[in-house]
Amino acid sequence: MSIHWTFPCPVRRVRYTGTLDPPTTMVTFNTPVLAGGQERHWTRELQIDFAAAADLPGTYAHIHFWDIDNVEHNNRWPRRHQVSVNAAH
Repeated sequence: MSIHWTFPCPVRRVRYTGTLDPPTTMVTFNTPVLAGGQERHWTRELQIDFAAAADLPGTYAHIHFWDIDNVEHNNRWPRRHQVSVNAAH
């Protein structure tokens, strides 16, 4: 399973060693597909410019995986596009 988080502002991933990845607007995580009802929790640290914090409601993720029948699935979360609090009305 691949999870592609898209941010409306640049973010930097902080590695467990403390090193910083270059600024990007997309971060990808990969994990095995879990059987129904199972959970997996993990923590990742990201840095953003505090001035861009109000844009974070525009963050979304695409989840991509193949199920046990080898059927491909692509989901977006949240399903509905959220508008930044800074967007003009």
